[in-house]
Amino acid sequence: MDFIRFAECVSVTGLKSKSGGGGIKMVVGFIGAGNMGGALIEGALGRKVIERDGIVFCEKDDPRAQEILQRFNIKRLGQLAQLIRESEIVFLCVKPQDSRDVLEEVGRFIKEGQLLVSIMAGVSIELIQRLLGRNAAVVRAMPNTPALIGEGITAICHKDVKSSERLELVKAIFSSVGEVVEVKEEWMDAITAISGSGPGFVFRMMEVFVGAGVELGIPQDISKRLVVQTFLGASRLSKVSSKDLGELRGMVTSKGGTTQAGLEKFSELKVDAALTEVLKAATFRAKELNRELFSKLSQ
Repeated sequence: MDFIRFAECVSVTGLKSKSGGGGIKMVVGFIGAGNMGGALIEGALGRKVIERDGIVFCEKDDPRAQEILQRFNIKRLGQLAQLIRESEIVFLCVKPQDSRDVLEEVGRFIKEGQLLVSIMAGVSIELIQRLLGRNAAVVRAMPNTPALIGEGITAICHKDVKSSERLELVKAIFSSVGEVVEVKEEWMDAITAISGSGPGFVFRMMEVFVGAGVELGIPQDISKRLVVQTFLGASRLSKVSSKDLGELRGMVTSKGGTTQAGLEKFSELKVDAALTEVLKAATFRAKELNRELFSKLSQ
């Protein structure tokens, strides 16, 4: 894939100072404006973390770039080199499989002190710096798709970051689409499985619940409504309650009741173990992606 040849760029700008006086000016570049890149731009603009003239981004898909232009009324640039020159912070919002082409090209133009933010699953900071050809300041982040509605959570770790101001801006951008938690990089592959891939697993479980409801005689639309609100309500309750998850489960579980009957089937069918294996498989794949990319460096 020749990402750079077909990439086109878009620009937005201006960072307000914490005092609100607009004294701090930074440009944030986005390489890739797909679902997550678009969500971050929308969140940052909507929460006024960044002004319209404070972002530059590249998107190889022309219809998608046109959609972003229409949604955000922002300026489009023509070259990745120009994006790098104009940006203090660069977000890498591309697929892990495209990381080598993109990072090697970015490495040709990156400046001393620039901060790189990667949301690529399974791509370690060490690998990013190897592909760049230098020990650049890097933030590795793992957001998730609920960021599309401002309800995401992003885990971040970083290395060689010397500017606290730029790091705080990165956190503010991710905070505009949900919560942010700083973690150790050694946890990131497991986090990729739990919160990055997690929504996909939750949706699968919801599909099963809806299907079971239909099998038990409930109309599809009503079954879906019941399931969606049940998952949403349970999540909100677990977030605001001082009780742990086991205690909340106990509140629904009466001796000899329906919940107990269902939970006993959980044990009989080893559902807990199966779900753990699901998360282990996703974690393994995240580690495998990094190994595969490292192995290609020697080819």
